[in-house]
Amino acid sequence: MVRFGKGIATVVAACVFLAACATSNVDQATLTPAEKRLRQQADTFNQTVVEGAVAGCAVGLLVGLLASGGGKKGQGAAIGCAAGAAMGGATGYYVADKQEKYANEEARLDSMTDDVRKDNQRLADMIATSRQVIAEDSKTLDSLNQKIASGQITKDKARQELARIDENTQYMQKTLAKLKEKHTEYVQAREQTNGSAQREQAMDGEISKLEKQISQLEGDINGLVQRRQVARIG
Repeated sequence: MVRFGKGIATVVAACVFLAACATSNVDQATLTPAEKRLRQQADTFNQTVVEGAVAGCAVGLLVGLLASGGGKKGQGAAIGCAAGAAMGGATGYYVADKQEKYANEEARLDSMTDDVRKDNQRLADMIATSRQVIAEDSKTLDSLNQKIASGQITKDKARQELARIDENTQYMQKTLAKLKEKHTEYVQAREQTNGSAQREQAMDGEISKLEKQISQLEGDINGLVQRRQVARIG
């Protein structure tokens, strides 16, 4: 039992570590309103669906063990959670979490579809904000190019301004990577879940919408990267 308890502690610690890795070290006081809003919105995507399910599983196991005093109930919860990995890789945790919460495939598919739909809504808001930030950064790049050309600004000062743009770009790129992981996990979860044709079409539609929005964000980011690459100072 002690050995099993240590295993739970390890899982919980891993989940805490994942959350900590997503934290930005940027001084919030120096950010523009759009930059602050972008980071707040992007933070909602710092966990993939699998990471969220694993974290929930770990917490659920810990609660179950404490409530049952380490008895059969806690062991049963452990077996159920561990079975998630056997259901199709890491995404199995997400599917197993839905199976524990919902009694039938239709309800599970509805819940998954709702998860994708909410992510689509959040992503649409984030894309609108990211475009504001990209517009601000593009304007800054144009201004820096003009000032560098006319000798109105030193290279050191220009590099400071460019560092801020690079920080914004890196933040968006990291969020983009998480979104791509989420999309893959949703696709895998969909493959492991069946329902009525109408419900399957609804989830497929939301997944397709998510893919399109991710492509839009990637295109916007690449546009800024290209403008940054042709700046007069490296």
